Amino acid sequence: MRKISLLLRLVFRLGLANIFRVVLYRVRLFSGWRPRPLDKVFPGGDFFPVDRRIVQYSEPFKVRLFGWFGFEVASCPAWHADPLSPSRVIPADKDWHETLGCLNGVDPKPIWELSRFYWAPQLGLEGRDGKMDSAARLNSWLSNWLSANPPNRGINWACGQEAAIRLMNLALTSVLWGSVRQPSEALKWLVEAHARRIAATFQYAIGQDNNHGSAEACALFVAGTWGSLWGMDDSAELAVLGRRWLNNRALRLIEKDGSPIQYSVTYHRANLETFSFAQFWAGKVGVVGLSGEAQDRVVEGAKWLHSLIDPITGDVPNLGANDGSHLFALSESSYRDFRPTVAFVSAVFDRGLPWLEYDDVRLRAFGIKTEKGTAWSPPMAFNGSGGGFQVAHSGDAMVVLRQPRFKYRPSQSDALHLDFRLFGRNLLRDAGTYCYAGDAESVAYFGGAVGHNTVQFDGRDQMPKISRFLFGDWLDGDVYETVVEEDGSICFGAGYTDSFGARHIRSVRLAKDFLKVTDSLDGSFAKAVLRWRFMPVELEFLSLSAESVRVLVHDGRSTMMTVSSSGPIFRSGLVDGWESRHYLQRTSLQVLEVEVRLPTTLTTELRWNA
Repeated sequence: MRKISLLLRLVFRLGLANIFRVVLYRVRLFSGWRPRPLDKVFPGGDFFPVDRRIVQYSEPFKVRLFGWFGFEVASCPAWHADPLSPSRVIPADKDWHETLGCLNGVDPKPIWELSRFYWAPQLGLEGRDGKMDSAARLNSWLSNWLSANPPNRGINWACGQEAAIRLMNLALTSVLWGSVRQPSEALKWLVEAHARRIAATFQYAIGQDNNHGSAEACALFVAGTWGSLWGMDDSAELAVLGRRWLNNRALRLIEKDGSPIQYSVTYHRANLETFSFAQFWAGKVGVVGLSGEAQDRVVEGAKWLHSLIDPITGDVPNLGANDGSHLFALSESSYRDFRPTVAFVSAVFDRGLPWLEYDDVRLRAFGIKTEKGTAWSPPMAFNGSGGGFQVAHSGDAMVVLRQPRFKYRPSQSDALHLDFRLFGRNLLRDAGTYCYAGDAESVAYFGGAVGHNTVQFDGRDQMPKISRFLFGDWLDGDVYETVVEEDGSICFGAGYTDSFGARHIRSVRLAKDFLKVTDSLDGSFAKAVLRWRFMPVELEFLSLSAESVRVLVHDGRSTMMTVSSSGPIFRSGLVDGWESRHYLQRTSLQVLEVEVRLPTTLTTELRWNA
């Protein structure tokens, strides 16, 4: 009975229109409906013009998956194999809707990654700059991919978003090649085949109410405006549909304060790049792009991300779902460098750069001109009234507090998680994601309360898990302490009561040389565990008394954490933990755990030499 009640409440939170779109899609599939195949025969020939005397490439090409797994490909990739487990191969001869059933619960993302065509812009840029074997490889790989993946056959056509990312990368490659207005017949055919696949299930993507809809809207806008240059069927309708939903998604997925409604920094990056590329593309083909309101929202989104970025490394806290997505990864910067995205948005919409001394290879490759002297100055604090992130800066320290505000479905049980950066190092950090499909223990660890700097009650998550991507009983925070300045420090906080009656209120005070976090625990629970997840660094644990413990951080700055309790501490100490800063990669770190068995107040003080 409780589960039925849970599902009924969830239906209204997800939105009846979105539920209808998803149900209609599944009913159509069950009834035998399939996308209409392209009725034109592939014309053959090169996708991008190349000197026909260069038909071979000699040296292997290095590709990198999810920003960390690099390997060399000598001839052509195995498009239906998992590069991380080459023996795992998905049948290529099945209809697209049947292929996911062949996975038996195993993650399809490693197989999809190479078929996103992230390598195409890289090869295109090298070919444009005179490296003819890269140009030859580009055409060869595209031809080989199409032979192995005819439209609507196999796993690489199973998801409309995957097709959208491919189409966008083809468009980006054409921009770099300088052939946007004169695409080859082969490229026209491939663009139309992808547009047909995306349009067929587009309403399902909108029903997901996330980055799937923004990516597919951008792809339809690109295909429609591009196809109008050569008279592609339905190009005008696709352009209108794509533009309409691009504007809609920009206002939906980015809050007015710039924070992401998906509660993820990497999905936020993907959305920002999607919207800014659509605007950049509109200028290339001479059409109207995003509305003024949507443009303003995208810029606010970039400014929010800018407030989290370490200006030296470009890294940000590893907040929310992190699936390894990095659209248009043309830059040589690392996967965890978020500066290229903010620079791209700033250049496209503001014709400026967010940092005075910053140079990005993408802006040079695209020929985007910027004006100097327009660097952004991040605010000292964000109040978190939109997407539920309170951000504060003081000296060399930054704190992010995850408020329990859920307009969109939460992907992690991370209420009141606190992330802390000091001197450019993410000292207290989120576990990340690691994987979406795999062993249940890993999925529960990284996405659950145990993977965050918060309090876990009775060994369970803050919200019950209904399915792989869905929590029930979304928390509604009942305490919000807005950001205020007091005695040279910044103060804020939030709190909630979960569906089991356990109550957690967290107050934060940040100054230039200390961080104080007060956790008030009350209500119905048998035990509560406070966790602080440290970056990989040498730590020393000290038990000071029955009510207090200390951790010395051997970082050369006399950094020290003390946790005190208003009642007895039942258990405390450093335990081994995991983190995942890249999808499907995990490394070890240490976690301080402090367990209490009664309602109490835990006070954490972190001090350092400023």
